[in-house]
Amino acid sequence: MPMSITITGLKTVDYTTKTGTRFLAKFDVQLDGLLTLPGLSLVHKDVSNYHVLPPELAAGQVRLCKTLRQAICHQALVAYNAFREVQDSPHKPELSAAVALVRELEQRDAA
Repeated sequence: MPMSITITGLKTVDYTTKTGTRFLAKFDVQLDGLLTLPGLSLVHKDVSNYHVLPPELAAGQVRLCKTLRQAICHQALVAYNAFREVQDSPHKPELSAAVALVRELEQRDAA
């Protein structure tokens, strides 16, 4: 049974560090409804090079295995793109980013 990855609390940001890492969004992720990791970041270094940075906690940095990090990155990118599509629409439809994301996921599952 596949793991459920839910992106919550997505907030777009737009700043670039001195090393060239561009921060696109901050978000929380819920895994299988059992564990919530707050404060992850969706970042971008160059075209098609997206990453998720784990939160930094007082006790140190959270470490995620590559497969989980890639799965979270994919879900965060889908949510971010749906959110941006709604924000950037010239018609400003009364459609939440969550609804857009659900529709995209339903279309992908139907294919």
